[in-house]
Amino acid sequence: EMGGTTADGGAETDGSRVGELTTLGEQMAAKQFEEALATLRALPDDLRAERFLRNSEVQVLGAIPARRSEYFDTLERLAVDYVGDPSMAIVLANGALSRGDFPEMRAQVDRLGEMVGSDAYHDVMAAASYAGEKDFKKALSLAGRAVASEPELREAWLFIVRTGLDAREFGAVASALVRLRDE
Repeated sequence: EMGGTTADGGAETDGSRVGELTTLGEQMAAKQFEEALATLRALPDDLRAERFLRNSEVQVLGAIPARRSEYFDTLERLAVDYVGDPSMAIVLANGALSRGDFPEMRAQVDRLGEMVGSDAYHDVMAAASYAGEKDFKKALSLAGRAVASEPELREAWLFIVRTGLDAREFGAVASALVRLRDE
């Protein structure tokens, strides 16, 4: 993606692009999101068009509250350009969560399940949509199903703690805290 081939058919890497991508990664890791966005947008158009960089742009924009409308616009373009891509279904589910569009979030999680099969983490994602709608019983039920099928899924236990507190289901919170402590 970053270069061509040499005369003898070997791979050639454009070193300047590697440096720019390293800088971008460092800025994102340091949570310097405005700087990361500037670095990303200074990349050549052909490189910026790569899926992983378009996804990086979504991540960066999503972390900058003042750029929320750009974030949602970028998500919409990705939804069109990568309609059959499972990794984009996750990005779109997170975007729907950010918008508070919980039915759309569940639709994206279901779509992801159709593409790659469902797993316990998908249950946690769907549970988050129900928690957003304050349907704590359904949310905790799905999170419970997630930990029953994958007891080591830390995200599910943390979800149970957060949602159990919101739902005032302190027994569930205590059980999840004991499990997390024991791990």
